Amino acid sequence: MGHQRSAALLAACMCVLAQYSTTAFLLGPGRQHRLASTTTASRTVLQPLQAESNDPWIQALQEAQGKSTGGLLGLEGLEKAGSKLRGLKGPAGEADKRLEQNSALLNWLADNGVWVYDKSDWGQAPHSLAVAVDTVDEAENERAGRGMVANREIKEGDELFHIPLDLLLTKERARTEFGHDVITDDMSEYIAIALLLMGERAKGKDSFWAPYINVLPTLDEVAPTWSWPEEELSLLEGSPVIRSTESMARKLEAEYAALQQGILTKHAALFAADAYTFDAFRWAFAMLFSRAIRLASLSDGEAIALVPYADLLNHNPFANAYVDARQTGWLKKVDEVAVYSDRAYKRMEQIYISYGPKSNADLLLLYGFALDRNPFNSVDITVALDGNDPLFPQKKAFLDGVGQPTTMNFPMYNDRYPDEALQYLRLICLAPEDNKAGVELDRLEFANKISDANELRVLSLIQAACEAALEGYPTTEEQDTAVMSDRGMFGALTKNQRMAVKHRRQEKRILKRTIAAVTKERQRLSMPLGI
Repeated sequence: MGHQRSAALLAACMCVLAQYSTTAFLLGPGRQHRLASTTTASRTVLQPLQAESNDPWIQALQEAQGKSTGGLLGLEGLEKAGSKLRGLKGPAGEADKRLEQNSALLNWLADNGVWVYDKSDWGQAPHSLAVAVDTVDEAENERAGRGMVANREIKEGDELFHIPLDLLLTKERARTEFGHDVITDDMSEYIAIALLLMGERAKGKDSFWAPYINVLPTLDEVAPTWSWPEEELSLLEGSPVIRSTESMARKLEAEYAALQQGILTKHAALFAADAYTFDAFRWAFAMLFSRAIRLASLSDGEAIALVPYADLLNHNPFANAYVDARQTGWLKKVDEVAVYSDRAYKRMEQIYISYGPKSNADLLLLYGFALDRNPFNSVDITVALDGNDPLFPQKKAFLDGVGQPTTMNFPMYNDRYPDEALQYLRLICLAPEDNKAGVELDRLEFANKISDANELRVLSLIQAACEAALEGYPTTEEQDTAVMSDRGMFGALTKNQRMAVKHRRQEKRILKRTIAAVTKERQRLSMPLGI
């Protein structure tokens, strides 16, 4: 009977369904004085982007230690932690290698000006961190790879470490390696750093960054959705993340083909064919997507960078720690990267940083994991202007005027549906009787309710879109919950399969909460006065 139940749950987990089509829209900047929008500002953290840029890869993403050596922090601290760090030394057969890699990284950091010693010196406090070879996210019960733990008690606001710019992989370092005629001004920072990273990995131990590159994960260990095999990706059918995954995979293929036809062929002497393969390109971009940091406070402007050591910090959506540049020095100011603690930590507690307010769809696409407890989670629905609408010509002209298409995805959140969605829906749900005075559309205040009747149509459309989305999934929320509740069954799935089930269950919960919220608001608007 237990076997039959497990088989049934596995079958539910493996169901495949065609993708659904639903609703959303964002009114463009051309009418911001009429169509107010709400944006969320966040500090620069371990994430590829946050600001507008001409870099095509940034635009695409916006769319879519071990042993102690010479006093270095390491294994001793971990061993003293006892049961607090069970499992942090890595699986059997791999621990020694990973410990050696951690030790080599610490030595390299120390040799290049990073204070990673467990003793104080003139103007230097003992380093507060140790690198665990394999951490566990206790809230999610998932292994999280290497991570940082507190070697001593840490206070809120303490500097955790600082890194000199010489250790960073940046477009400027790529230009130094390959020359200005290869790394041109208009080349994407992502492409430039990817070329540098692939080349340095091919050098092996002769690379300046060899100790850092040796601790980087494989593509399979990161496992962004664009690298998933088809049978695992099929578990996400019904989720909008499929669209972004397929788009990302196509863009990577197109970008590599362009490189092959361009600089890889033109400068073949610099780019050995066996080092700059498509597999190497995909690995390099997986590292960039999951580890690159936008340094917003550099003295000569912001830049994307891979920052060794800083990118070993794992993600917690509730953390407020961030990574950025600062200027230091008495007579001559120089840039360096610094990381501060966002709260107090006890000794041997894992240190976290936020990768930004990202939904599970973003986390899966870029980092390869989803969180069951993600306060920034959302699910896209799609809204579109009806071609049969009697006001279609006027509405389309208005949308063309603000530079927006007539169909666009829009996120629904755990606890709200955004004001921007309401603004657009007030436009597309506008009926002739809502505008009897014939006011020009660009003079209407869509940031405010047009009428109760219009607002009811808006809410009805949101509800219909969410219901259509729910019908598009291969399983129900209850079936996904049953899979996750069977610990033996759930634990037998691959990591990617577990992530898929977590992700689609959370999307269904958001859709149901949105339906409940709009239903309540519809009932309020429909009530006669005085009741």
